[in-house]
Amino acid sequence: MFLLMAPVPAPVTLSAQAGQTVTLTVRLPAPDSGVLLNRGAPNSLILKTPWGQWKKSPSGRPFVNGGAEFSGYFGQVHPVILRFKVPAGTPPGPHNAQLALQLFTCNRQEKLCQQKDLTYPVTIQVGDRQQAGRLDVPAAALRRPLKPGG
Repeated sequence: MFLLMAPVPAPVTLSAQAGQTVTLTVRLPAPDSGVLLNRGAPNSLILKTPWGQWKKSPSGRPFVNGGAEFSGYFGQVHPVILRFKVPAGTPPGPHNAQLALQLFTCNRQEKLCQQKDLTYPVTIQVGDRQQAGRLDVPAAALRRPLKPGG
């Protein structure tokens, strides 16, 4: 038996100096991927680090090319920017974090709507470098899983 798995994005690593602010940019799939994000639902992205949690909701422009049926969805989703400060005195080295996404999506082709809960590991490398990170969430991760009973 073969199961088709959604592609997994490359691991996300941020480089940060203790006492400085670092940024993680999350890009959600565009509507032309066939996956629509519900504008009225409690969509959220939560970055959980050893130093606290940061929560954001996606924003963007309404969907206008699908008539009234799709007016409750995003036509364009802006990148979600999560900024946080690494506390001064944080020891150098890798620190594990986690990005949790709760998204309410509809697959236009299958006319199937669902809540998707996704989790991605994030590594924050504390040291001398300062470099933001980026995660591109693949559209396949938001489509219905292709497995028996799923």
